[in-house]
Amino acid sequence: MAIDGQDYTTVYEKRSAQGSVSTYPVALKPAGGIIEEQVPPPSEDSIISASRLFWAQVGRRGRVEIPRVGAWRKRQVVTAELGKGVVLWKETRSTQLNIDPWSLYLYRSKSGRTALVARSEPTGGNAPVEDPGGTVPGLASDGRIYYSTASYVEDELFFNVYSVSAAGQAEPQEIAEGSGARVAGHYVAWVEQRPEARFAVIRRDVTTGEDQEIYASQDPCGQLHHIVLLPSGAIVVSLDCGATDEVVVVDDGAASVVAEGRRLAYVNASQRYVWFSRTTKHGYRQFLYSRGSGVTKQIGRGSVLGAADMAGRLVSWSAFTRDGTAIRYISHVTF
Repeated sequence: MAIDGQDYTTVYEKRSAQGSVSTYPVALKPAGGIIEEQVPPPSEDSIISASRLFWAQVGRRGRVEIPRVGAWRKRQVVTAELGKGVVLWKETRSTQLNIDPWSLYLYRSKSGRTALVARSEPTGGNAPVEDPGGTVPGLASDGRIYYSTASYVEDELFFNVYSVSAAGQAEPQEIAEGSGARVAGHYVAWVEQRPEARFAVIRRDVTTGEDQEIYASQDPCGQLHHIVLLPSGAIVVSLDCGATDEVVVVDDGAASVVAEGRRLAYVNASQRYVWFSRTTKHGYRQFLYSRGSGVTKQIGRGSVLGAADMAGRLVSWSAFTRDGTAIRYISHVTF
């Protein structure tokens, strides 16, 4: 068990009782910059409300509200990224976070304006479709935003990866067939379905345009739960291996299992740590694996509330207490 004050130091804490307004950190930077989503309590007719976004700094008072645009009155943020003077986020009106429809927006602090970047492709009246692994749009070092979405063409379902200029001066360009797009630094990664190996992860270096297959699944670990791309080009994948689940770090062609067991759930990672949760007899519990020391420690005692966000040594995580209070933490981890 990680000990507060010894293995980590809590630098941010917000509590919300059941039925009250909740505040969630949805994006995090190593220096303590954060994006918070403020969510009203659920109404009788919907669990999604008209949330608000704020740009803040850990340890400082005051925050800046980010203007929202678009026609959806009820919506929630799925993913967000905080860059230099910009905030990029994906939001949906759906209660199923990996299922369309979604919209992607970019806010620039210099102009104080928010603009629509992209939308999920319409499915032509078909049922909503899930992007396996869920796309996490991001801004790469080449100044372009990358994402994946699904569409139907003559009743056949396709998944494609697109890029669009962050300047908003051109239409999106299709760059590959694939799903679950991820962006980090000068790398973009996506998932391709492969009959012989079930799926493969392809990584593109946007500075050279070179594509490389960096991971191919093998039996029995043929189903992908989650994928995380790191700025170094390494990936972390959460896999269903039949009798067990595995969390695997793939770096420079070497694959290392850092966690295994039944019902491993969410996973996230930074250059230093891998965060994952698993089901126990006491509910979901969350763990941190240190890539430097190889040590894994449970963090917090309450049940997991969503996935963690990570940046450098900062980890944003959440938990429920026994009385139903939700607590959001940001901690500086040292082990």
